Amino acid sequence: MIEAKGNKIMKSLIWLILITINLSGNDFKKHEITCDNNVSSGCRERAYLALEVNKDSDEAEEYFLKACELQDPKSCSFLGYMYRSKNVNKKDEKRYFKFFYKACQLGNPESCMFVGSLYSKTNPIQATRHYQKACELGNQRGCERLGRNYFSGYGIKKDRKQGINLFKKNCQLNHNGCLWYVGFIGIGEEYKDLNISEFKLLKYNCSLNNDLSCNDLGFLSLEVYQDYTKAENYFKKACQLQNQESCKMLGFIYKNKHTEKKDQKKSFYYFNKACELANPYACQYAGLMYWRGEGVQKDWGMSAQLYKRSCDLGNSVGCRFLGSSYYLGQGVTLDKVKAIQLYKQACNDGEHYGCMKYIYFSAQK
Repeated sequence: MIEAKGNKIMKSLIWLILITINLSGNDFKKHEITCDNNVSSGCRERAYLALEVNKDSDEAEEYFLKACELQDPKSCSFLGYMYRSKNVNKKDEKRYFKFFYKACQLGNPESCMFVGSLYSKTNPIQATRHYQKACELGNQRGCERLGRNYFSGYGIKKDRKQGINLFKKNCQLNHNGCLWYVGFIGIGEEYKDLNISEFKLLKYNCSLNNDLSCNDLGFLSLEVYQDYTKAENYFKKACQLQNQESCKMLGFIYKNKHTEKKDQKKSFYYFNKACELANPYACQYAGLMYWRGEGVQKDWGMSAQLYKRSCDLGNSVGCRFLGSSYYLGQGVTLDKVKAIQLYKQACNDGEHYGCMKYIYFSAQK
């Protein structure tokens, strides 16, 4: 009876494998037909299958090239990553610049950022122009780099106020600009153009427990007075009123040495609280602190859980970090297929390092 049950399970497994193979074969055929009809997305999807299923970078290159010729910016970008990666044995500096440049011209924001970084040492004006284009297309790392160039006057007329505004905007959108914003807000910048009546109105509204007004006062305390203690107090009040952004900002204030308030335990506490309030970037940082054991006992399982929450809330970096947890088996069961899909998801959401990891690991046999 046990033997019969074992045979039944084995037959079920074989049946599932055959279905999977059949479905995969159907996907191949479907995308090949679409690609033959000069639909760029079909060529791109067929290239993904070449990497993920066949582990054949030559075949993937062929389909990405056709999609790129059909003006698909994502495929041009993937060619850039392929020609940059040592792992697929196609490294070619001229070709990867060519395809990143073309992808940028077609409106791929992360490619514009990457072209800017390639120009950064040799042509700061071109670098800044490409960072600006990346920023205008919504790439947050492009905005951060543009802010740094404004702040230092590299490749563009120095304008610290504009740099700080870009750091602030980026900080409110994700985590990248926050350390720059918090760390450099008070360096040699006269930032006193605030309407006093506006300040008084915000202060009055904050006294009535309006969390948004308290949050705004925290930012203004940094920008107008360069006063980390005032900012800390306003952000604390807003955080107590369940303002997720203020809780996140406290995490950065306690994370940054320039504030003279560095405290890893407090930093973790506020990042974790902001995460509980559904701030995706705070979840990423709290997860990273669990992973490193900073301000909290090291716990890779909790780290992976917070990366998942960050990813589910729409943060592409959180998806990449979760992919690495699965790829290494840190805090979760090792699952390289799932890891590669998470890298792909991060990449499709414009996350530069997600693209690099997707190309690097999906081609490995």
